[in-house]
Amino acid sequence: MTDINTLWPTLTARRAEIYQWFASLFALELTEAQIEAYQNEAITPLLTFFNDSGFETETIALQAAIQNWENLGTEQKEIQLELAADFAALFLLDAKRAALPYASHYLEKDGNLFGHIETAMQKLLADNQLTVNQQFNEPADHLAVILTVLAKWNSKSQSQDPAMIPTVATTQIQFIDDALLSWLPQFVAKGENVPVKSRFYPAIMALLLAYVKEDRQLLTIYLNEEA
Repeated sequence: MTDINTLWPTLTARRAEIYQWFASLFALELTEAQIEAYQNEAITPLLTFFNDSGFETETIALQAAIQNWENLGTEQKEIQLELAADFAALFLLDAKRAALPYASHYLEKDGNLFGHIETAMQKLLADNQLTVNQQFNEPADHLAVILTVLAKWNSKSQSQDPAMIPTVATTQIQFIDDALLSWLPQFVAKGENVPVKSRFYPAIMALLLAYVKEDRQLLTIYLNEEA
């Protein structure tokens, strides 16, 4: 049996890549260049990884959504505009209509933003010497920021002392519970009810939830093996 400490650098490198990919999708609309790359199967290796990791249902849904982009228009610009409209409908409109990507919206009283949840995220960023790109003019508890924290942590932990790995895993499990799984299911469920032209973003949301749950389970298995 392979020592899991030996696998840790490879595991965390992959986790960093995946969390950063998800973060980018919730931060900004897809560009024409990205759309063209996706249609030219640049995403195939990642989808293969997800499929082989047990996310067959979510992967099939995402593949189908990308294949159906051809129904949105004959040129990348047309497709980009339709996907940008979906992005706005899902993540940028008012709370009544959209699936807002802020932890505060689901965890604060009356869904108020810029409360103690956002303050806590600001402190966590400061404590970890992490900053939000000033061009990304969003609160610290935005989903893209939370996912970026996990990406940064995993990029850093690739070279950590193996003796520190249980502490790192425990910290990440707690963060996943508090900052993601405490509201992500509601976020995904709300997104299912938002009218969109393409199923791309709902498929991404469902895949994210499935991945986060499995990632948490993977870290838990690791800790149990270490105990």
